[in-house]
Amino acid sequence: MRSILKDRNLWVAIENGPVGNEEKDRLAQIQLKRCVAPKYLAEIEPLKTAKEMWALLAKLESKGVSNVLNIFYALMVTEMKDDEHPADFFTKFKEQMNKLVDLGLPMSDGIFGILALKALPGKYAVIKGLLGLHPDMSTFTVDLVASSALSHYESEQL
Repeated sequence: MRSILKDRNLWVAIENGPVGNEEKDRLAQIQLKRCVAPKYLAEIEPLKTAKEMWALLAKLESKGVSNVLNIFYALMVTEMKDDEHPADFFTKFKEQMNKLVDLGLPMSDGIFGILALKALPGKYAVIKGLLGLHPDMSTFTVDLVASSALSHYESEQL
């Protein structure tokens, strides 16, 4: 968005505000409203200047990136407890995974599957070994890991 504003010689309205740049400020506001994601439009609509809009968008973007990083980090360090039922663990895991997907993190099912496999405790070493040899990452998913872990858990209960 910055490039568009600079290319159209409107960046001065962001840097200096509307004083002496009223027309550029008006055009910059229009451009910001056109380029912004719909979920942010209602937030910037009541603001009076392009500079205010830009500052709020930067704050919202920073908050969004920070949120994605925090959820992703939590997912990376998540580990299933030895006594935890796989269904309970994978329900929580998928909730975190879906939050990331909803926030627009472009990750494949295979990457989420690897994170799920990594989260299994030592008593699932057989599953980790077998799934770690999985030849086709396009079919490697959290559901595959979850169903394998559940089967292993149920076989131990017999």
